[in-house]
Amino acid sequence: MLIDKSNQNAVCDIFRMNDNIVATGKLEKITDDYIAITSSGNIPPIKPQTLVKISIHQEHSQNLVVVGLVADASERFVRVIKMQDFKQFNKREYFRLNVMINSKIQLKDHSGILTDVVIPVKVRDLSLKGIFFVAKDNSLLPGDKLDIILPLNDSYTYSCTVRRKVDYYRSIGYGCSFDELTNKQEDCLCNYLFDQQRKEIMRFKNKET
Repeated sequence: MLIDKSNQNAVCDIFRMNDNIVATGKLEKITDDYIAITSSGNIPPIKPQTLVKISIHQEHSQNLVVVGLVADASERFVRVIKMQDFKQFNKREYFRLNVMINSKIQLKDHSGILTDVVIPVKVRDLSLKGIFFVAKDNSLLPGDKLDIILPLNDSYTYSCTVRRKVDYYRSIGYGCSFDELTNKQEDCLCNYLFDQQRKEIMRFKNKET
């Protein structure tokens, strides 16, 4: 069990993945499948499937920090599922997930305004910090700004900055960093990577058995 039942009734803090605190509460219930946190104050709305970080104040040792997905929540109650140790999750924070996503980018001018230039691309890998895509177009340069649609669990438009440009077989590869993410964008990206990481862990464990 990830969280020992001796931590029941311990004080805990709930954070978004950008470290903004959401609420402080009490660890009301601990099971193999979920934890339940209650709060005497008003918990702001948290959508199901939001990835959160929970810091549990243990009585005789340092805080235990886990990450998990919100299953359901109200003003005084949050239930979190699919938990894993934050240290292990954090080791994979910059893990780049191999993908094959057809998308398109729209370039911005030097003022950050979208232009009429739209280029089809294939996203080949993805992380919490950025993306790598390939295109036939050779005109992009490091420092260029663009928007890209990423159809993950939900579809959002992400603003990016080109950081590097490389030859990629018969195409051109572009490594980009994400600009500032909204909460919804961050939730979608974290949720997708979190699910893929869990699947990778399960595949690794199944190979060992």
